[in-house]
Amino acid sequence: MAPSNGKFVIDAVTGDVVEEVPNGGVLVHACNCIGNWGAGVALHLKKHFPEAYKLQYEYCQERTHEELMGSCLVILPQDEDSKAIGKEVYIACLFTSHGYGRKNSKTKNPGLSKKADVLTATKTALEDLRKQLDQLHSKGESDRVLEITSVKFNAGSFKVPWEETQLQIEEAFKDYGGTWIVVSPK
Repeated sequence: MAPSNGKFVIDAVTGDVVEEVPNGGVLVHACNCIGNWGAGVALHLKKHFPEAYKLQYEYCQERTHEELMGSCLVILPQDEDSKAIGKEVYIACLFTSHGYGRKNSKTKNPGLSKKADVLTATKTALEDLRKQLDQLHSKGESDRVLEITSVKFNAGSFKVPWEETQLQIEEAFKDYGGTWIVVSPK
């Protein structure tokens, strides 16, 4: 388990999520199971973390939506991405929707998952993230509590009220002993 230095806290700041994530921190975002980072925060991350995006895309192509839904992929800092932004950042991809927007059989996009399905997938993906972060600590990858940073994921394109996602974060990380920073744009 991650070392505990007290109570788990969710804090809010205003800024750019890439600038706000600290060196050695984890940047969390919700993803579709297609592997497409084509809009919103995902597109912003794709521009700053192209190597991480490629790994995530390949990962999605090798698995079914059913295998991905409700899971988390933690991507270790990639050298080229780290050099470009001047810090090492872990990227945590929470697979919380099968697709995005409207169903489109030509592009093999099953469309946005229902709100209840997004919430169910978020719960298990957060539990998976927590398990993987605990494993990083036990393997000696990190000797400190990894700082976690995100936007109000699921609240945009996936149409889930942030408060519902926040409750799931609080439950999955209640004894983590670190801080989760939620970044809102300026």
